[in-house]
Amino acid sequence: MTYSLDLKEFKDKLEKIVIVYQDKIKNMGIDNITPELISDIKIHIGEGTPTLKGLGRIYPSGHRDLDIIVSDKKNIKTIKSHLIKLDFISEVIESGPEKLICRFPEKNQEERKKIVDLLSRYTEDTKQGVLKSTRQKELDKIKKEKLSRETEKEATKKIDEMFQKHLDIIKETLEKKKRTILQ
Repeated sequence: MTYSLDLKEFKDKLEKIVIVYQDKIKNMGIDNITPELISDIKIHIGEGTPTLKGLGRIYPSGHRDLDIIVSDKKNIKTIKSHLIKLDFISEVIESGPEKLICRFPEKNQEERKKIVDLLSRYTEDTKQGVLKSTRQKELDKIKKEKLSRETEKEATKKIDEMFQKHLDIIKETLEKKKRTILQ
């Protein structure tokens, strides 16, 4: 088998990850409380750990509030107890059998730092989960190809260069967002 060093598909995947990441964090901030702020938080329910957006709908309901309409009302207490533990949410109110209201504190430097911490955790999840697994799948693919040592080394180098370039874009995006929030 001959391995083609055409890594366009891999590059396209990396670019898509970066675009999704940038779209996600552009709306996160202290001045605009949006569903993106909490939608990817994982909630431990039974054997699984779905994200909050997988457990219901999230939408803005006021200047500092997000409403969560829970798909299965038996999960409302578990979701509420998990959200209460988050240090960037000031209050979680049960507003009916299927509705929670997450209240966010007014902006101050301490709260800005909490939002930056949330963004940093989301960035780390993106880097560790999505970006690195995409890289590993591509490396596994070239190992299966039974390439010469030199060709495998060259392919690995190109993969690592592309990976690092996209990782740097994510890091730069986070740093810009941090500066915007903390000013």
